[in-house]
Amino acid sequence: MNGTCLHTPRCILRPAQRADLDALVAATRSPQFPDRLPLTQMQPRELSAWLATMCERMGDGAAALWSIDLVEEERACVGQVSLAPKPDGTAWNLAFWIDPSYWGRGIATEALAAAIDHAFDVLDVPVLHAGVALWNHASMRTVERLGFRHRGDNADGYRVNGAPEAIREYELAPS
Repeated sequence: MNGTCLHTPRCILRPAQRADLDALVAATRSPQFPDRLPLTQMQPRELSAWLATMCERMGDGAAALWSIDLVEEERACVGQVSLAPKPDGTAWNLAFWIDPSYWGRGIATEALAAAIDHAFDVLDVPVLHAGVALWNHASMRTVERLGFRHRGDNADGYRVNGAPEAIREYELAPS
């Protein structure tokens, strides 16, 4: 998995690097970035540790984390897409974030489509799962547009400041 770049008409998904930390911190500290997401709850030191761990897992082939660069704007790291196997190995989790200044442009849809194709065609992933906070309607529309099917809602999807945050769980299998 390490070293694999994915190309779309507007984006290059390249392996994430520790140097992407500044973009990650800037996006998660933006007033528009939802404060009820796990990345927002992390301090810069914790974000740095998370990014370092994901980069190590990527290097070991245990996960994938791509940073999204925009081709025409020559802008580096406007978001990231990750793929990580579930502990039981029956499926992989797909997750993403986009800098709020790039929302509404279809960048997430384009980048996720490339990552999904890679997951099924190259990594031979059996099933992809995605969890979206119930209040995050834009991300729900994105994963649904990509073919993910609603599996159910989980009232204890993740925690923010110790309180449960409900998620809608999705699944996608190769066609």
